[in-house]
Parts: sequence; C-alpha cells; structure tokens
Amino acid sequence: MTMSPQEQTGRTNGLNTEALRQLAGALAGQPQAGHVRFHSHTDWKGAARTSTEVRGFTVDGELRNDDRRHFELKCDWPTGFGSGDAQAMPAEQFLHAVASCIAATTNAYASLEGVELSRLEVSMEGDLDMHGLLGLDDNVRSGLQELEAVIRIEGDADAATLEDLARKGVRFSCLRDSVENGVRLKPRVRAG
Repeated sequence: MTMSPQEQTGRTNGLNTEALRQLAGALAGQPQAGHVRFHSHTDWKGAARTSTEVRGFTVDGELRNDDRRHFELKCDWPTGFGSGDAQAMPAEQFLHAVASCIAATTNAYASLEGVELSRLEVSMEGDLDMHGLLGLDDNVRSGLQELEAVIRIEGDADAATLEDLARKGVRFSCLRDSVENGVRLKPRVRAG
C-alpha cells in the first residue's frame, strides 16, 4: 500500500497536521487550558516611525519560545500624513494581519481535511475617515469603518468544499473575531 505525501511527512500545505491534531486533542474538554497571551514592545523612532519587538508568548501563564522567537516590525505614515513613508502604515499592517490570519486559518482547516491547496489569496481593503483620526468630528470614529475581503482558493477539492474551507477560515480567524466582536484596550500611562 502506497502512502500519500501527507502521510509520509505528516504535513499538508506545509503545516504539521499531526501537531495540530495533538494540540486540538489536548485542549478538547479542557476549557481552563489553552489561554495564550501575546507580548510586544514598541519604541517611537521619530516622526510617525515606530519599531516593535515581538518575543515569545505565554500559554496558561508559562512563557514559550522566548529564546527562539525574535521579530521586529516597523511602521511609518506616508509623506501626505506628515512622515517619511519608510514603512507600511499601521492600518496597512492591520489589513495584513487580518488577511494573514484568515489565510492561515483557512490553510489549517484545509490541511486537517487533507485538501492540498494550489492557491490561497486574501485581498483586503479598509475605509477610514480622516475626520475621526484628526479629531475634526466627534461623530466620526477614528478607526477603520469597514473591511472587505476577497478570498481566492484553489486546490484538489470541489468548489463547494473549497468555499466551505474559506468560510471556516473567516469564521475561526481570531483576528476576524477580534475585529467583529471588539477588543478592550486597557491603557496604563506612565509619564515622567
């Protein structure tokens, strides 16, 4: 009996499906487990430029991957907003984060179902009213008003299955959920 490439490597679409199944199995029936806290530190670099360091995360209060994870993300505003346009804006990186989360979640469900993907793209657009951002109108929110995502998916399954996988990717994306259901921000200011 010949094993499929997925069975030989334990990977589908680049994901270690066995590790994903083990994680889901370990968390099933344990609502007190699986609580993740992400950490970042951002430094202002002048004008609208920032640099954010991301290291590790905690799972159920225990720091994980701190010694192996070190990422630096940079942002700036465009010249029309008064800065240097050296990096993508925070709003653009937000679109990237939401789209990436939808793509990764879609791929996870496809991989767990053994569907080999040949194409997965998420195009995002978001609308912002500058009157809110600049404090010119108290009736206008300062954030993105609406997001629109177009998902293109192809693979070795029929169209209905691929569409279902993309819908699962949207439904179970943690960032899509955060956007639609809101996230409380608890600012603590330390001045001086």
